[in-house]
Amino acid sequence: MKILEALAPNFLVKKAFHKLSNPEVHKLRPHEEGVIRSARRATKKFKQFDIATYTWGHGPKKALLVHGWEGQAANFAAIVPLLVDRGFTVESFDAPSHGFSTKAPTNIFDYKDLVLEFLKVNNYPFIMSHSFGSVPLTYALWEQENYPLHQLVMVTSPDTLKARVEQIAAQLKLSDKMVTRILNKFQEETGKDPNVLAVSEFVKSLKPNEAKIFHGSSDRVLPLEWSERIQQNLANCELEVLDGLGHYKILYDEKLLTRIDGMLNY
Repeated sequence: MKILEALAPNFLVKKAFHKLSNPEVHKLRPHEEGVIRSARRATKKFKQFDIATYTWGHGPKKALLVHGWEGQAANFAAIVPLLVDRGFTVESFDAPSHGFSTKAPTNIFDYKDLVLEFLKVNNYPFIMSHSFGSVPLTYALWEQENYPLHQLVMVTSPDTLKARVEQIAAQLKLSDKMVTRILNKFQEETGKDPNVLAVSEFVKSLKPNEAKIFHGSSDRVLPLEWSERIQQNLANCELEVLDGLGHYKILYDEKLLTRIDGMLNY
């Protein structure tokens, strides 16, 4: 890879940036297909995308679920029935170029703008994100000042965009110099400074009545230290490490479901 870096650095930068801008869509498992079939489905026009949206339940309270990068609304298949049983109308969506939404190059700013559209028209007493979904969510909440945030749940979370780029670089066996070039490419293409994208900074201005971060002890995608950094900066927030759970399994495990159920006693 060092030879390729020396001979074709621009090719490697484009390859890494393509991975950042074109999320892979993963096949749904049977229980995820079931939760999609049970939803009231619609299409929302957003920029150049047709966004797939989903609604479950008819309760007086609203919940918003925000999936991770290369995820989709169906990943919350175990969470949705729990919230519906607790009297919520549950809303979610497939982000730009994710799931059943139309495919085109996208970025965190598209995702943040989409979340912001939901926040501007609805008050959600319960908001939950998984993985990378916490970035556009907290970014949108940071922009939507004084949003009436009651309960916020983050199930694992990255912190900075730089850390995510470093992960991709490690997968491709790229040097630190290439990380800098990829971040520069990001700024060139988006016109935005990637250094502003830090969940631990966004949450400083948030004032939820209650916040929880859950992180699996066996998570091999996101390190615990990133969740710890966010918890230290978020008011009224507790961090709990769930033993033996990985990055994806955590969404379906009874340990997480029991703890979320315990938060809904109101």
